[in-house]
Formats: sequence, structure tokens, C-alpha cells
Amino acid sequence: MKNKIISRRRGVDGAISIALVIGLIFMTIGVLILVHELKFWPKATETTGGLIREITTTTSDTESGTTTNYYAQVYYVISGVEYTKKVSCSRSDRVGDVLELHYIPGNPHDVRTGKAGYGNGVIVMFFGGLAFLVFVNGMKNRGVSNRKIIRKGTAFSATVSRAEKNMNVTIKSRNPQYLICEATHPATGKPGEFETDSVMADLSRYIGRSVKVYLLDEEYYVDLKGLIDDA
Repeated sequence: MKNKIISRRRGVDGAISIALVIGLIFMTIGVLILVHELKFWPKATETTGGLIREITTTTSDTESGTTTNYYAQVYYVISGVEYTKKVSCSRSDRVGDVLELHYIPGNPHDVRTGKAGYGNGVIVMFFGGLAFLVFVNGMKNRGVSNRKIIRKGTAFSATVSRAEKNMNVTIKSRNPQYLICEATHPATGKPGEFETDSVMADLSRYIGRSVKVYLLDEEYYVDLKGLIDDA
């Protein structure tokens, strides 16, 4: 009977990959918001008053608590034409108040409240940057850990038995793959299985190949890079 897989590699891979994906998503959304704002505010040279006829709210649960967003249904007139639009407002706004609405000449349907600014896009990009920092730090720490295992650990050979998909991570509708390698465990003398890191590549070609494994206490490192380089 084979030993339980004593790996932290795939779990670390999952966390690092998730941080990368989140970073990419937030950065993309932030850039799109910023581009949208840049197209509007420099051209929004006209203002008008919008009468609040109705105020609605939406709530969302976050880790820090419940967030409430406020929206106003406003009535306004531009060039003699009447319009109604739902816009964001503040908690202090009331029905009957008049909001200052900004719009681009020739496009009275697109009105916005507040002052010119690009805060939303910058904020979203900031959180994307934080996720990237988590990714970079995770890669750095993993590299240090792997070098320590290689330097101080026990080296032995294992045989690649199969390739598996890492279902914890999805990038562009694809799952990265990792290899399951079999060898006699140096500490117990019993058959054991050892996982490689996950990579976005087809690893099935390496089934049956020999790969070097380094074991240090309860952690190990499978030299996938060496296997690929030697192919």
C-alpha cells in the first residue's frame, strides 16, 4: 500500500496561481474602467440639474461587513427634451434634491454625478497589484524552499506514472497539469507517490521517464525542470 502523498507543492501552486489569476482579472477590469472614465470626463463639459424622484439601495456582503450602495432615479431636461436616468448618489441625498449631472454635448443620455476622477479604475487596479505582489512573494518563497530542499535533502530517483490536471486552477478554460511519480520512500522503504509542480503544458509525454526527487523531513521537491530540460 502506497504512502499518503506528503506534498505541499500542489497546494502552494494552487494558491500562487489563484493570486495570479485574481491579479490579472482585477488589473483587466481596472484598465477597462479607467479607459471608460478617460473617454467620458475630459469631454463632459456640460452640466445640468437632475431632480431626484426615487432612491433605491442595493447591499452586498463582504469580509468587512455589509456594503450599501445608493442610487437615484433623476429627472432632467436638456435642450427641451426630458430624460430620466438611474445614477449613483450618496447616503445623504433625499427625494426632491437636485443633483449636478455631467454629460458630453450631443450625448444627453449618458449622465454622471460627482466630480471628474478616475478613482474606481485606480482602486480596482490597486487590488490587482496586491494580488500580483502575493504571486511574486509566493514564487520567491517557494524558490527559497526548493533550493533548501535540494541543498539539504536526500536525492533519489522516481518514475513518472501518470499526468493529472490540477482542477483547483483554471486559466482561460484550461487546467495546468502535474505529474505523479512513484518511488520507494527513502525513510520508510515503502512505495510512495510524489507530485511535481503544476505547469500549463501537456506532461503526458514524460510518463515512464525517470525524474530526480529531493526529500527533506516532510517536504520534497520533484525536479520537473530538469526532466523537461533533459527531454
